[in-house]
Amino acid sequence: MAQATFTLQTGALVTIEGTTEEVKSLLGFYENSSINQKKDGKTIEERHIAANDMREENAKPEETDIVEIINLAKTRDDAEAIEHNILLQTNEANRTLLPLFIVHENFNNAFGLTTTEIGRITLELGAKVSRQNALRALKFSTTGFVTKQGDPPRYTLNKRGALHIKKVLSGEATLQASTIEQSLSPTPRKVRYSRSRSYAGKKGQMH
Repeated sequence: MAQATFTLQTGALVTIEGTTEEVKSLLGFYENSSINQKKDGKTIEERHIAANDMREENAKPEETDIVEIINLAKTRDDAEAIEHNILLQTNEANRTLLPLFIVHENFNNAFGLTTTEIGRITLELGAKVSRQNALRALKFSTTGFVTKQGDPPRYTLNKRGALHIKKVLSGEATLQASTIEQSLSPTPRKVRYSRSRSYAGKKGQMH
């Protein structure tokens, strides 16, 4: 299987794999096309065609991918909505889903993210979610929104999760969002009394 690596005008490093003809075809496509040329309503930069379609399932992101996710959260057309409706809010589940949403929208789910990577991205965006809290959100609060694969687990957003984040970004109040917030609240501890303690209390009352 042939492989080629090249850098886009945006600085993103792209690696493509496939048959020799497939690699030649994709290289020719990028050489003959402007990085901002429109195709199917989206720019080539947004589509990340090679990175999206040529990576194996459950692939790991490169360092440049992590950096680009952070940059995209700040530069996308909906960056203001991201900041106002997610980064400045206290809902850690939505903060956890944000990096996965960007991978879903801008990288076509070409790779999954670990909770450590999610924590790093949210930290860089000024809305830190610890690895433990990210794991908790993904395990208990957002299971209907994500897919988990591999060891260590890597998470990707599904269509339902993408729809949820789009609603959050549009400012819509959803039942899902309120449910997530409630599920992340700590559960009160139940006080247990032993039989001997209860008996001692009754005995004291008799005297």
